[in-house]
Amino acid sequence: MNPWSVALGVVLTGALSYYAVPLLVEYVDEQVRKQLGRDEKVGQRLVGGDFLGYLECALYFGALLWTTGGIALIAAWLVFKTAAKWKTMDSAKEHGVSMTEVQMRYRGFVIGTAANLVAALAGVAVAHLP
Repeated sequence: MNPWSVALGVVLTGALSYYAVPLLVEYVDEQVRKQLGRDEKVGQRLVGGDFLGYLECALYFGALLWTTGGIALIAAWLVFKTAAKWKTMDSAKEHGVSMTEVQMRYRGFVIGTAANLVAALAGVAVAHLP
């Protein structure tokens, strides 16, 4: 692999993760609120979520460059992340958070995860350029 292509892939992945992914998640949140007729935002996002998204995107990028074991690493991360979110959602329901809010948060979670994966795939595609 060309080191300049890899560097450009890293920059593209980072830029997409930092700028595009949060915009996409916010856009989806806004559209869901409109569809449900809710004016207020879903509860405030917790500190560290953005940073976790950046790390996740970097993990995907590195794993996809490491072709032999990368898919297994991504699969393990997604299993861990889903199990953790499942427990969080169950806990939220037990503490009186409405099902609508739980579903809205879950939608943002899934779309953010998918967007991070797409951002990493775009960076890896650039990294493989000659």
